[in-house]
Amino acid sequence: RITPDGGTVGFISSSDTSAMLYLRSLNDVDAHPLPGTDGVFFYAFAPDGKRVAVMGADGKLRIVPLDGGASVTVGQFARSWSGLAWADNTTIVVGGQPGGPGLWVVSTTGGAPRQVFKPKPTLIHGSPFVADDGETVFFLDWGPGFTEDDYLAIGSLKTGTFETSK
Repeated sequence: RITPDGGTVGFISSSDTSAMLYLRSLNDVDAHPLPGTDGVFFYAFAPDGKRVAVMGADGKLRIVPLDGGASVTVGQFARSWSGLAWADNTTIVVGGQPGGPGLWVVSTTGGAPRQVFKPKPTLIHGSPFVADDGETVFFLDWGPGFTEDDYLAIGSLKTGTFETSK
């Protein structure tokens, strides 16, 4: 992934025991680990380009400043979920996992996560991508077989309604 200003590339590098987010400025040949991102599974750069949201196996949703500094936990989930996306500079969309509910939104200023979409019991909502309007979200509506019953969905964070491509 690339920061909104196009100047930095982020990628996850993992070893046998851990994973970490690395950043590489396009003006530099070397990538550097970003402190506070240990155990990362998913990440998304904030629209302001100054922060990144990360989530790992511990289910903690953290905000990490790109220029260093302490990370802040803004949400706690039962496990790592499937994807993150920023809706705007204060709202993050979190995707679901098997046995978990649909998409959730979390405020970067605190408060309880709020469920936006509820899939059928056998389905999972994940891999969110929020359009530039900050309201329209594209996501995957996965079925139990993860094949022929998977669909692209589009929904509104404002109304909580969505439609699938089937």
